[in-house]
Amino acid sequence: VQDWGVTYDDLEPHYWRAEQMLGVSGKAGNLRGRIVDGGDPFEGPRQQEYPLPPCKSSYFSSLFADATRELGFHPSVTPSALLSEAYTNPDGIARPACQYCGYCSGFGCMVGAKAQPSNTILPVLKGRSGFELRTMSWVRRVLQKNGRVTGVHYSDDKGNDFFQPSAIVVLASWTLN
Repeated sequence: VQDWGVTYDDLEPHYWRAEQMLGVSGKAGNLRGRIVDGGDPFEGPRQQEYPLPPCKSSYFSSLFADATRELGFHPSVTPSALLSEAYTNPDGIARPACQYCGYCSGFGCMVGAKAQPSNTILPVLKGRSGFELRTMSWVRRVLQKNGRVTGVHYSDDKGNDFFQPSAIVVLASWTLN
């Protein structure tokens, strides 16, 4: 048996980059090996505080946190890719703060406070040469030859069929698909 060859310390800088891009709200509980009140004391050591402070807690959540704290537990607000305040990420993408409307539990965010590909990644990709966004398209088949991907066969919303050659194919879907 062999451990995975990558450690948390190897990954932590990449988590930080993703948290900045997404605009993660939270409170560190272990900052450079020092336990911080209000955060999760059991998390791995972070080098940076979260980009944004934690989201607001409801009255019930506050009561629950007080009760568990009195019992000797360590309640903390779970970090979230939901903006607790207006934020501009390192890529220059500005988004407004959460309005606490409650619709995000099953839908996309109408103000853009919830991190999703349409408001974090696509604005950056649109500015790159060679990038083309093809909406309303459905991949029908991933084509391969001798065990290697050669591209995809897809259709658009009008039923037109296309072949897109590619050496790499990533099959992915947005959260709500």
